[in-house]
Amino acid sequence: MSSKAVIELPPDLVARIDARVASGASSDPVAAIREGLTALDSEDAKRLEAIRRKIASALADPSPSVPAAVAFDRVTDYLKSLPRE
Repeated sequence: MSSKAVIELPPDLVARIDARVASGASSDPVAAIREGLTALDSEDAKRLEAIRRKIASALADPSPSVPAAVAFDRVTDYLKSLPRE
């Protein structure tokens, strides 16, 4: 089932969609948007899976836990070491 939605896009996005259609990379503007959303969904799924793997690895790690205060201090120190814009 489809429904009609009218959206206003900035000129740069319209140009990118039109370029994909003109090049044949997408069959029409709707396909270009659908493909873009599909790519975003795929990237989100990859990130989520990577997070799940890291959590599973951390939970399976037999090393002793770090006290919360120490962990927060380490995170704070790390964040302070990052360059600021």
